[in-house]
Amino acid sequence: IARPPNAFIIFRSDFWAAEKLKPHPVERNNADISRIVGHCWNSMDAAQKKVYYDRAAQLREMHRLQYPEYRLKPAARRPRAQKMK
Repeated sequence: IARPPNAFIIFRSDFWAAEKLKPHPVERNNADISRIVGHCWNSMDAAQKKVYYDRAAQLREMHRLQYPEYRLKPAARRPRAQKMK
């Protein structure tokens, strides 16, 4: 079961969906997209972000009702492979 998205993830999804609708969308990798969206998110004021926080709260509540037994159980991290010298 996937966790409900947070406000930033919802904003990123909306941002990318709008970008893909443009006649000449920017083609970048996910890291570049996240960096661009992060700058936009950080430049927004609290009132603009509130829309996304409210949507995240709604989705979180829907998720809670749909999966009442859900508890986040993060998987143990695997150690990174050491670099070869």
